[in-house]
Amino acid sequence: MDLGKKIRYIREEKNMSIKELAEKLGISNSHISQVERNISSPSITMLKNIANVFDIPMTSFFNDEIEKGSTVIRRKERKKIMLPNSNFTYEMLSPSSVSEFQLLLTRIEEGGRLGENPIGHKGQECCFINKGQVEFTINNEVYKLEEGDSIYYPENTPHNVVNSGKGEAIIISVINPADF
Repeated sequence: MDLGKKIRYIREEKNMSIKELAEKLGISNSHISQVERNISSPSITMLKNIANVFDIPMTSFFNDEIEKGSTVIRRKERKKIMLPNSNFTYEMLSPSSVSEFQLLLTRIEEGGRLGENPIGHKGQECCFINKGQVEFTINNEVYKLEEGDSIYYPENTPHNVVNSGKGEAIIISVINPADF
């Protein structure tokens, strides 16, 4: 199922009109309609805001199956989330059906930035810098991190991430509860 159809499907499952969703997001009805028809692509911030309105993890937009019991996720079979016009690629390292936590691998292209403005989410997060150099902005304070460093921040803490080094940066994160 494509992203626009999935957003519409979840919106309809929540018995919410386009107008209600648009009002909660502070955007136009036509913009929601364009996203649902795949005429316009949502930014990562918009997608996160839609997930917050629906009270679901962002990965719900990319999950087509229900996983049960023990699960092995092979490198080649990871769910990848790549949004248009984004320098970030997300790979799910844990099953998307697990709600207690998420294990996420994030690849950031050189110079890539999460967004223009810091965003927060429900889950607390701990990030391990597996490769490269990144700058986290948390509560208007900039933290420069290198390979092997880690950072933690509580839920609902607005944050932004920038790849400040040469080449690709890779971050492995745990979010508890699952909210991506």
